[in-house]
Amino acid sequence: MAQSEFDRAVQDACESALVAVGFKRLRRSTIIWEISEKFWGWVGLNRGNHGDMVRVNPFIGIHAVDLMKLCDQLDESKYSKGAYATYAIHLGEILPDELVFEFHKGRDLSHDAERLAKCVADADVHAVHSRLRCANPLIQRIYPDARRLSREICGCFAVEWQTR
Repeated sequence: MAQSEFDRAVQDACESALVAVGFKRLRRSTIIWEISEKFWGWVGLNRGNHGDMVRVNPFIGIHAVDLMKLCDQLDESKYSKGAYATYAIHLGEILPDELVFEFHKGRDLSHDAERLAKCVADADVHAVHSRLRCANPLIQRIYPDARRLSREICGCFAVEWQTR
């Protein structure tokens, strides 16, 4: 289904607000925050178009460059910088008391877009990164050859075990 003009306007407003608080827009729908050379904070703006209203449900996470390159290589796909998260969670899991982000036709989009950007910036993307890092000892016990892999990749492999 083609993206509606209003849906596109909401997406642009949210992405512009995220850029204003320090995120980087690599291209439409690809928003990152560089944590390190190999890890980026990642933002996904899942949208539901309801005619005169668009609801945005942000996901925040981590894009582990080496792991995503490996996944694309195994899938025989070309790596697309920051296109997908390695691990992401719904913003509502981090900020459960925050109101839903709803954008209505005929209203100024900037207020809710700025509120969304502030919430995403305030959410602790660095805590997600730390959670991945602390998994290194666990993965090295499960996979003894892990020392040959980069620490970042080892941490990402452990996400599945930590979330079960």
